[in-house]
Amino acid sequence: MNQLRAADFRRMGRETMSGNFGTIFLVLLIQSVLLGALGATVVGSIIVAGPLSVGVACVMLALTRRESTDLGDMFSGFRSGFADNLVAGLLVYVFTFLWSLLFVIPGIVKALSYSMTYYILSDNPGTPAMKAIERSQEMMRGHKWQLFCLQLSFIGWYLLVGLTCGLAAIYVAPYMASANAAFYQKLKEETEPQTTQTAEDTATDEQVNG
Repeated sequence: MNQLRAADFRRMGRETMSGNFGTIFLVLLIQSVLLGALGATVVGSIIVAGPLSVGVACVMLALTRRESTDLGDMFSGFRSGFADNLVAGLLVYVFTFLWSLLFVIPGIVKALSYSMTYYILSDNPGTPAMKAIERSQEMMRGHKWQLFCLQLSFIGWYLLVGLTCGLAAIYVAPYMASANAAFYQKLKEETEPQTTQTAEDTATDEQVNG
């Protein structure tokens, strides 16, 4: 993971988009429309933001892993672990906001620390909100700079979005979402191999002893 650079995650993102661009675009468009429509009502945005983000993460991870998925999966955050997803969305927002009051940099650092929360909830439905946030912080320990560099590597694309009055976002948003999902997947593979190995060892021991 540490040897991977921003260019590697962008390449993985492009691979995910290949053949899946339409699905990713529609998922992000629906998310944007729903959040925009409910943004005028604080309660509405609070209820939707967390579960919807978990659902989008579910679709993005499935595509990254070459698994089957459909648009309906973007609402999985409402069907499974809804309360935890709702609370997680609220806590991530509040915590990031409070850290940002100290200064911009602490806010950015904490935003990076919490960035894996929705992916974790997608992979582990029903996980308590605080536990998912804490797990995200554990996963990101030593990797925040790597994710920051990935985000920074899109600066040229951000400028293009501005120059095209947002039109380029049609491509850039799916590109970034795919690269971020690839980042989580690689981070998970690095931080959880011990669990996989332990399970394999346990199975082997059972066969030997059984």
